[in-house]
Amino acid sequence: NTSYQLFENFELSTEASAINCFLQDAQGVVWMGSNKGLFSYDGYNSKAHFTFNEPGNSRINCGVLVGTSNLYLGADNGILIYNYRTDRYEQAPVRFPTDVRTLALQNETLWIGTLNGLYTFHLQTKVLRSFDRKRYATLPHAAIYSIIRTANDQIYIGTYNGFCRYDAAQDRFEPIPLPINLHKNNQFINSLLEDKGRGCIWIGAEGNLFKYTPTSGKTQQIKAFYNNSVKSLALDKKHRLLIGTDNGLYV
Repeated sequence: NTSYQLFENFELSTEASAINCFLQDAQGVVWMGSNKGLFSYDGYNSKAHFTFNEPGNSRINCGVLVGTSNLYLGADNGILIYNYRTDRYEQAPVRFPTDVRTLALQNETLWIGTLNGLYTFHLQTKVLRSFDRKRYATLPHAAIYSIIRTANDQIYIGTYNGFCRYDAAQDRFEPIPLPINLHKNNQFINSLLEDKGRGCIWIGAEGNLFKYTPTSGKTQQIKAFYNNSVKSLALDKKHRLLIGTDNGLYV
């Protein structure tokens, strides 16, 4: 019975003061991206997987599992490719953009959201593509903070100022309006989460939580979180929504 009343702390390093993302591999090992680099936790011990003053010693903001051995890690200095079977970082096949904030895997396409634009990288052809906002004017903002791929293979994107869906057939971005917050100059989207059980996408924003239902196109503001900044979202095994905010954890 998970009550979220008791928490067990474990030490990483005196150097690591912030954890930005979690991944779990097929063996159950938990991988954590920190402000200093990559750590792992096997249920008993934690271990650092970087060397100081080397490329792996960077702030890691996000990551995805690719294949059966690689972690693609979005970092301040680009994308780091870590092979967890050999415990080594591999040479990047292209020069990836820096300031990566979010990654999402869609078959062989890696979606890359950065502070300075949106990109895709094809894992087989090794082609890096940039979505120039002069060409893609309906992409709400160049700073991308959250990307998800839904179960029906749709790509949704949260930016510094707005939310949208990528229409692959038309090769364009479809803006999805959110309820206006008169106290904010922009709609800063921190996190996105697909909730298949409720048939919706949860949208965590600075000062708001929204519930978007793709089948109806309707967006609902969850008033209990007005003026509370939602930074992260997750579902537990009992299908409860976990909401990480500037004011703590909500269930």
